[in-house]
Amino acid sequence: MASAALLILRYLLCCHTEISVCSSHPCQNNGTCIEGAGIYTCSCQPGHTGAHCEDNVDECASSPCQNGAICLDRVNEYNCFCVPGFQGYRCEIDINECASRPCKNNGTCLNEMDHYLCKCVPGYTGVNCDAEIDECDSDPCQNGGTCTDHIGFYTCTCSPGYEGIQCEVDINECASQPCINGGILADFQCDCFRGYIGKKLRRTVSL
Repeated sequence: MASAALLILRYLLCCHTEISVCSSHPCQNNGTCIEGAGIYTCSCQPGHTGAHCEDNVDECASSPCQNGAICLDRVNEYNCFCVPGFQGYRCEIDINECASRPCKNNGTCLNEMDHYLCKCVPGYTGVNCDAEIDECDSDPCQNGGTCTDHIGFYTCTCSPGYEGIQCEVDINECASQPCINGGILADFQCDCFRGYIGKKLRRTVSL
């Protein structure tokens, strides 16, 4: 009789021992197992998903990196590798290449993607507008005129008998009619009538 009672007690103890469904640690990647009525659910750590937290969340799926940057997925985070010309956590900031004021001699800096352009004022050239243009290189002064280079322009000092911006005009010395007493003009050389001599035919001669 005593042995029968012991068996019943063991049966009752055995059948009332509840086995935890979380005892096998089904949740991965440090997920937390939550017991229910004979079932369990996994509460995942940030960066993981799935019934057992077995999947890594792809943080790059939403394309967070901007301006052509490459996204590298990590656990619960991502890194953006920016293309040249951009910076910031998401490569959202356009680097201002003009911030260092690279254009010289009052040149205007134009900020472009990954580079800058200098718009030079007249008289200067070069990537940074640091080279002065010699306007006399093309020999603009004609008829023996002397060229003087300035910033953005040139001046010509003309030889006697010429005028104009480039000394291109042959001065007509006869336009003022310097020959008197009926003299004939010949490029400011007077061919005198008989009875007169001198550069402007002012003197008379006896015949």
